[in-house]
Amino acid sequence: VSPQSYSFGYNSADEFGTRIQRQETSDVNNVRTGSYGYADANGIFRHVQYIADAAGFRASVDTNEPGTAGGQTAGVLYNAAPVPSAPAPARAPVVAAAAPYKVPFAVAPAAVTGVLPAPYPTYAKPAAAAAPLYAAPPKYPAPAAVGYAPKYL
Repeated sequence: VSPQSYSFGYNSADEFGTRIQRQETSDVNNVRTGSYGYADANGIFRHVQYIADAAGFRASVDTNEPGTAGGQTAGVLYNAAPVPSAPAPARAPVVAAAAPYKVPFAVAPAAVTGVLPAPYPTYAKPAAAAAPLYAAPPKYPAPAAVGYAPKYL
């Protein structure tokens, strides 16, 4: 099966200002070239250009990510740029605090309008005792003694 040539790519951006891109092409000799990268809203970026062919994979990386240094290792060339610095924030104006609001009120004992009688219980008189339903308890005969003994045939 012989290699097929192709080409694709995309670019996208989100609501935070991050941009991402990629593109790649390949020919019938199976030589692939392309690039990919991103840049965020703070100015940090990475852009990688690469080629993959019979000689292997080789790439060149342009970046300003913190902690990266220029150099070349394993067929990858790093081109490090300085990290962009953010501008200093503007100072907020100094405003004097407003005086607290004081609610006017007067403290005095409540006036006595009259004397009320002491409360008393409001329950009904107790009910009379109920009459028994039966005149007397029923009478039963006394129990008879019962003995158990073995029975022989």
